[in-house]
Amino acid sequence: MKPTVKFASGEVVFYDRTARRFTSLEQLLRIIIEEYENKRLGEVVRIEGIDEEGKVYKLGFDFGSFQTVQNSVEKTILEDIKSQKFLGQVLVESGVITQEQLEKALEEQGKIGIKEKIGETLLRLKFCNAEQILYALAKQLGLVIKKK
Repeated sequence: MKPTVKFASGEVVFYDRTARRFTSLEQLLRIIIEEYENKRLGEVVRIEGIDEEGKVYKLGFDFGSFQTVQNSVEKTILEDIKSQKFLGQVLVESGVITQEQLEKALEEQGKIGIKEKIGETLLRLKFCNAEQILYALAKQLGLVIKKK
Protein backbone atom coordinates (compact mmCIF):
# COMPACT_ATOMS: atom_id res chain seq x y z
CA MET A 1 0.00 0.00 0.00
CA LYS A 2 1.33 3.42 -0.98
CA PRO A 3 1.66 5.97 1.82
CA THR A 4 -0.67 8.97 1.70
CA VAL A 5 0.98 12.19 2.79
CA LYS A 6 -1.43 14.02 5.09
CA PHE A 7 0.61 17.16 5.70
CA ALA A 8 3.64 18.71 4.05
CA SER A 9 5.56 21.89 4.71
CA GLY A 10 9.02 23.19 4.07
CA GLU A 11 11.30 26.12 3.51
CA VAL A 12 13.22 27.86 0.77
CA VAL A 13 16.72 28.80 1.87
CA PHE A 14 18.42 31.68 0.08
CA TYR A 15 22.10 32.32 -0.56
CA ASP A 16 22.15 34.94 2.23
CA ARG A 17 21.13 32.08 4.60
CA THR A 18 17.66 33.50 5.27
CA ALA A 19 14.66 31.23 4.76
CA ARG A 20 10.94 31.46 4.03
CA ARG A 21 8.54 28.73 5.17
CA PHE A 22 5.60 27.34 3.18
CA THR A 23 2.74 24.91 3.85
CA SER A 24 1.49 24.34 0.31
CA LEU A 25 2.78 24.05 -3.23
CA GLU A 26 0.96 27.28 -4.04
CA GLN A 27 2.87 29.13 -1.31
CA LEU A 28 6.16 27.63 -2.51
CA LEU A 29 5.53 28.85 -6.06
CA ARG A 30 4.54 32.32 -4.84
CA ILE A 31 7.72 32.60 -2.77
CA ILE A 32 9.92 31.53 -5.68
CA ILE A 33 8.21 33.96 -8.09
CA GLU A 34 8.30 36.89 -5.62
CA GLU A 35 11.93 36.38 -4.76
CA TYR A 36 12.93 35.79 -8.39
CA GLU A 37 11.29 39.12 -9.32
CA ASN A 38 13.29 40.76 -6.49
CA LYS A 39 16.48 39.25 -7.98
CA ARG A 40 16.86 37.07 -4.91
CA LEU A 41 17.71 33.49 -5.77
CA GLY A 42 17.06 30.43 -3.68
CA GLU A 43 19.78 27.97 -2.87
CA VAL A 44 17.81 24.95 -1.64
CA VAL A 45 14.24 23.79 -0.97
CA ARG A 46 13.50 21.40 1.87
CA ILE A 47 10.13 19.67 2.17
CA GLU A 48 8.87 17.38 4.92
CA GLY A 49 5.70 15.30 4.76
CA ILE A 50 3.89 13.13 7.29
CA ASP A 51 1.76 10.15 6.26
CA GLU A 52 -1.29 8.69 7.99
CA GLU A 53 0.93 6.33 10.03
CA GLY A 54 3.12 9.15 11.34
CA LYS A 55 6.12 8.39 9.12
CA VAL A 56 8.10 11.47 8.11
CA TYR A 57 9.39 11.89 4.57
CA LYS A 58 12.05 14.46 3.71
CA LEU A 59 12.96 15.84 0.32
CA GLY A 60 15.58 18.42 -0.56
CA PHE A 61 16.79 19.84 -3.82
CA ASP A 62 19.02 22.67 -4.84
CA PHE A 63 18.44 25.45 -7.31
CA GLY A 64 21.70 24.68 -9.10
CA SER A 65 19.81 22.21 -11.28
CA PHE A 66 16.70 24.42 -11.62
CA GLN A 67 15.65 26.16 -14.79
CA THR A 68 13.22 28.99 -15.12
CA VAL A 69 11.15 28.70 -18.26
CA GLN A 70 8.45 31.14 -19.13
CA ASN A 71 5.69 29.86 -21.38
CA SER A 72 2.19 31.03 -22.14
CA VAL A 73 -1.05 29.14 -21.82
CA GLU A 74 -3.76 29.12 -24.44
CA LYS A 75 -6.27 31.93 -23.93
CA THR A 76 -9.21 29.51 -23.44
CA ILE A 77 -7.35 27.60 -20.73
CA LEU A 78 -6.38 30.86 -19.01
CA GLU A 79 -10.02 32.04 -19.09
CA ASP A 80 -11.13 28.71 -17.56
CA ILE A 81 -8.57 29.10 -14.77
CA LYS A 82 -9.60 32.71 -14.09
CA SER A 83 -13.32 31.89 -14.04
CA GLN A 84 -13.03 28.86 -11.76
CA LYS A 85 -14.71 29.51 -8.44
CA PHE A 86 -13.51 28.44 -5.04
CA LEU A 87 -15.24 25.43 -3.49
CA GLY A 88 -16.76 27.61 -0.76
CA GLN A 89 -18.25 29.95 -3.36
CA VAL A 90 -19.81 27.01 -5.20
CA LEU A 91 -21.34 25.68 -1.97
CA VAL A 92 -22.78 29.10 -1.05
CA GLU A 93 -24.17 29.68 -4.56
CA SER A 94 -25.73 26.19 -4.50
CA GLY A 95 -27.45 26.96 -1.17
CA VAL A 96 -25.64 24.14 0.65
CA ILE A 97 -24.04 26.51 3.17
CA THR A 98 -24.51 30.18 4.04
CA GLN A 99 -21.96 32.93 3.55
CA GLU A 100 -21.68 33.14 7.35
CA GLN A 101 -20.88 29.43 7.61
CA LEU A 102 -18.19 29.80 4.94
CA GLU A 103 -16.65 32.75 6.78
CA LYS A 104 -16.70 30.79 10.05
CA ALA A 105 -15.00 27.82 8.33
CA LEU A 106 -12.34 30.09 6.80
CA GLU A 107 -11.74 31.67 10.21
CA GLU A 108 -11.48 28.19 11.75
CA GLN A 109 -8.92 27.21 9.09
CA GLY A 110 -6.72 30.11 10.15
CA LYS A 111 -6.79 29.05 13.80
CA ILE A 112 -5.41 25.53 13.41
CA GLY A 113 -1.70 24.93 12.90
CA ILE A 114 -2.03 22.30 10.19
CA LYS A 115 -3.68 23.70 7.09
CA GLU A 116 -6.71 21.65 6.18
CA LYS A 117 -8.74 21.95 3.02
CA ILE A 118 -11.95 23.98 3.20
CA GLY A 119 -14.02 20.87 2.44
CA GLU A 120 -12.46 19.10 5.42
CA THR A 121 -13.18 22.08 7.67
CA LEU A 122 -16.81 22.30 6.49
CA LEU A 123 -17.25 18.56 7.16
CA ARG A 124 -15.64 18.80 10.59
CA LEU A 125 -17.96 21.68 11.50
CA LYS A 126 -20.91 19.64 10.13
CA PHE A 127 -21.98 22.48 7.80
CA CYS A 128 -22.39 19.95 4.97
CA ASN A 129 -21.81 16.29 4.17
CA ALA A 130 -19.32 14.46 1.94
CA GLU A 131 -21.84 13.99 -0.87
CA GLN A 132 -22.48 17.74 -1.01
CA ILE A 133 -18.73 18.37 -1.17
CA LEU A 134 -18.39 15.82 -3.99
CA TYR A 135 -21.13 17.47 -6.05
CA ALA A 136 -19.67 20.93 -5.43
CA LEU A 137 -16.19 19.75 -6.49
CA ALA A 138 -17.67 18.26 -9.66
CA LYS A 139 -19.52 21.51 -10.38
CA GLN A 140 -16.34 23.48 -9.72
CA LEU A 141 -14.54 21.37 -12.34
CA GLY A 142 -17.42 21.54 -14.81
CA LEU A 143 -18.37 17.88 -14.41
CA VAL A 144 -21.84 16.40 -14.01
CA ILE A 145 -22.52 13.54 -11.61
CA LYS A 146 -25.73 11.63 -12.20
CA LYS A 147 -27.52 10.10 -9.24
CA LYS A 148 -28.58 6.48 -9.62
